[in-house]
Amino acid sequence: MSDTYTKDKDTLVLAWTSADIVDHAYHNMNLGISLEEARKVLRLLEDSYDSDSGINNFSIANAIEEIVSPLDWADGLRSWVESVANTNNTFNTQK
Repeated sequence: MSDTYTKDKDTLVLAWTSADIVDHAYHNMNLGISLEEARKVLRLLEDSYDSDSGINNFSIANAIEEIVSPLDWADGLRSWVESVANTNNTFNTQK
């Protein structure tokens, strides 16, 4: 989450940005998403906000899954499999 900032000593405001969503998708879900997709995720989070649950990693991941195309997920999975295969090949050739 982006910096927390306070308007005054009686106010707390937490800000989530498109960059936070892109970062979450990349680091937690191995998925590259566009700025436009991240903006759609933010709007979905805003529209479906539940004050009892707040916005957390689970709600962000669910919103990303709802916005991002299954084909993008397949590409992300393919990239991950290729990176694991390349890592294994590197280890195997060093024996």
